[in-house]
Amino acid sequence: MKRNDRLRNVSSGSSAVIGIALVLGVLVAIVSVVVSAVVVNFPDPALEAAIRDAIAKPTADIHDTDLIGLTFLDARFRSIIDLEGIQYCPDLAELKLYGNEIVDISALSGLTNLTVLYLDNNQISDISVLSNLLNLKTLTLSNNEIVDISALSGLTNLVQLLSLSKNEIVDISALSSLTNLMRLDLVDNKIVDISALSSLTNLTGLGLGDNEIVGVSALSDLTNLTKIWLHDNQIRDLQALVDNAGLGAGDWVDIRYNYLDLTPGSPDMLDIEALQDREVLVDFDPQTPHRAVESDSEVLINWELLGVMGAILVALLLFSGSW
Repeated sequence: MKRNDRLRNVSSGSSAVIGIALVLGVLVAIVSVVVSAVVVNFPDPALEAAIRDAIAKPTADIHDTDLIGLTFLDARFRSIIDLEGIQYCPDLAELKLYGNEIVDISALSGLTNLTVLYLDNNQISDISVLSNLLNLKTLTLSNNEIVDISALSGLTNLVQLLSLSKNEIVDISALSSLTNLMRLDLVDNKIVDISALSSLTNLTGLGLGDNEIVGVSALSDLTNLTKIWLHDNQIRDLQALVDNAGLGAGDWVDIRYNYLDLTPGSPDMLDIEALQDREVLVDFDPQTPHRAVESDSEVLINWELLGVMGAILVALLLFSGSW
């Protein structure tokens, strides 16, 4: 009997200890939640409104715990200027911020779960913080004020789309490492040299229109291309497109407004016909008139014109009695 009593006492004592431990654990958890629930301030009211819409919390303080699990944020066309506070949304995977007035994107540097990021139509010039966002698969930065794109060189998971149109970009060498990329938009920049693109063999769509490109030899081995925008450049030779064995039926090339000779039987026209024979859809007319150097006859005409003007001036001076 005494032994059984002792066992019952031990058992009761153990249960009491376990119960106390459980209560303490719950209390610690509650205290931890309270301590970690930091109020997040969004200085920009437009961004705060977008966050409130996303987490369905129209009033009261926004805590960091409210933002856990927020994977998608649509904040388009809200006149947002300041992104402060968005760094407390660590689970964001897709973020739409185009059509705002954003200059500084440093608050995005820690959002390493982002796979889709839209930043078009803002006032961004410094994109250095994007070098941290190694999981990006889609990135759009069109219509900003970007010159330096070196921060993009390590974003090798970019697969679906990189859009950089309507910026001030000259040097695209940073893009040579993005070998998984399928669609690239570089329309309306100041690009002359496209040799860095020769390694992007997975490209299916390439926008290079409205630049200052002369040579397109880098495109000869990009055999997965199906759509190429080359309009409004200074291209004078299409041999690289003819050499691209991947261009065929149903593919499309826009080479309007370049310096191509459309005279029947010219080398350029023969190249265009070679592509058409392969059922490539080629937009080639009209072309930009050649900016040829003045010929001797044009120079002579100019001198003759100056001589006539000089004679008239002398006659006027004599007539007026100024001499």
